[in-house]
Parts: sequence; C-alpha cells; structure tokens
Amino acid sequence: MRHWTAQEGAAFLWKRCGRAAPQAGSSCDQAEQQAALQLAQALDGLPLALDQAAAYIDENSCTFADYLLLYQQHAKTLLAQRGQTAFDADHPLPVAATWQPSLEKIAAQSPASLDLLFLCAFLDAEQIPESLPRRALAVTDDLAWNALLKPVLRYSLLRRQAQDKRLSLHRLVQQVVRWELTDTAQRDWAIDLLYLKIN
Repeated sequence: MRHWTAQEGAAFLWKRCGRAAPQAGSSCDQAEQQAALQLAQALDGLPLALDQAAAYIDENSCTFADYLLLYQQHAKTLLAQRGQTAFDADHPLPVAATWQPSLEKIAAQSPASLDLLFLCAFLDAEQIPESLPRRALAVTDDLAWNALLKPVLRYSLLRRQAQDKRLSLHRLVQQVVRWELTDTAQRDWAIDLLYLKIN
C-alpha cells in the first residue's frame, strides 16, 4: 500500500484543490499549510484518502483546517463518503469500504486470520513484534503462523518485515478494522491485550 510523506500529501492537497501554494509571511497561509500537513499525517499519507478528503474540501469550499477538525470529530462518516469530484476512477468506493471485500474474504477463508487483524488493530501500527500476536493467538508452530498470515498478506492488509520479525499495517486499515467490531468486542480485545502484556 503506497504512502506519501506528510509534505507530499500536503502538496497533493494544495494542487488537487486548485489552490496556490502558500506564500511566505502570510499567517493565514501558514495556518493552512500546517493544517494540510496535519491532515496528510492524519490520513497516514494514503493517496486514496487524501483524494477523498480533497474532493470533500473542494465540493464544500472549506479550508484544510475546517476539514481537519471535521475529520477529528467524524472520521468514520467522512471515510465512508466518496465525493463526486474524486479523481481516482480505479477506486470508486470510499476509503472505509475499500477494504470491506477483503475483510469478508478473510473471514470466510480463515476466521483466525481475521482475529489476527482485530488484534493488530489495537497495537502500534508500525511496530508489531510477531511474538505478541503469536502468543495471544497461541500459535507456536512456524508453519501454522505462516498459514495464519497468508490471507492478510495476500490482501495487503498487513505487511511483514521478515528480517525483524515485525508486522505493520496502515493506520486507516487499523481504524476500519476496529469499526468492524462492536463497542463490547473492542473492549474485550483491549482487555485481552492488557492481560497479555501484564503476564
């Protein structure tokens, strides 16, 4: 899954919204430049999410700062909307729905692999030591572990750094996976992880 840096994402937002690059010395432009950077970071540099945000900003004639505040309050709603002016014709679905078919296929193929995703949704997205989910899911055999990883790696929902024995996932994937769970299920996963870390 491709990521842009915060600077690349912010530059895309300025260009995509047809706005002139900020001028040095203008406090308004500096505030908007900072908001664009923060928005690119909040969306973790995902081009599809940035395009979707830019479409909303463009269609509603709002500032980057306005959208950032809306996103902080209503991320689930905004990620579930696909603007009329979104550019990426290859991805007609809104961000929140993009991974839904993959989640459904993983659930059908391997419910345990879906559990692995749920578990990772509550950990540091960039630095998940393989030993932690292996212990939580009681997977001691390497062959069984690879089989558990296979569906989520196939759909690019998790990334594996084999050398470091670490997993990672995009922060927006993490959010969407959490939204698949009820409040009670989210609490249960969090409690299970806390128990695992204590013991």
